[in-house]
Amino acid sequence: IFFRSVLVHPMSVGKFFIGGLARETTSTSLRAYFEQFGELSDAVVMMKDGRPRGFGFVTFANPAMIPATFASTAHVIDGKQVDVKSAVPEAESRTAAGVRKLFLGGLSPGVTKDMLLAHFGQFGTITDAVVMEQDGKPRGFGFVTYDSAEMANTACRFSPHTLDGKVVDVKKAEPKGSPGLQQQQMGMYGGYGGYGGKGM
Repeated sequence: IFFRSVLVHPMSVGKFFIGGLARETTSTSLRAYFEQFGELSDAVVMMKDGRPRGFGFVTFANPAMIPATFASTAHVIDGKQVDVKSAVPEAESRTAAGVRKLFLGGLSPGVTKDMLLAHFGQFGTITDAVVMEQDGKPRGFGFVTYDSAEMANTACRFSPHTLDGKVVDVKKAEPKGSPGLQQQQMGMYGGYGGYGGKGM
């Protein structure tokens, strides 16, 4: 389910995430549509194993020239209304909006590291994944770390995520030692230690 809105970030340098694409949409048709709003320096539909993944990115050559009507326009490509949001720059990877690590809460006992890699790997390259355990028993939460903040943001936008038949709570991981981290790990997810554990 996509929210049909445009969220413009002041530091987006003209790069936008395009979600909910039709299967037949290609990089060429994506470019053809968005070029009506200004010159593009890049347009790509993300693929995996030769199949479209349902989202892509476009980058405007001159963000200052994007018309004011862009944000209020209902964008329809190949007969399907798409989700357009500002892509968070990788330069913001140290901010709350651009972290590369995601906290995964409410995991069922049957979820494994391989399952995390298989599911979340469809949104980008994962550099690390772990299901946290205590005395050999799963603690109900884990983490995945992406190669870039942009990939992590893409995964968040595709919520809800379902693993082993259960909806998983996916959030940006809080910095180690922060109050937010303690809140993530306490409550319903076991309440043990920091996320810098074994394998992270």
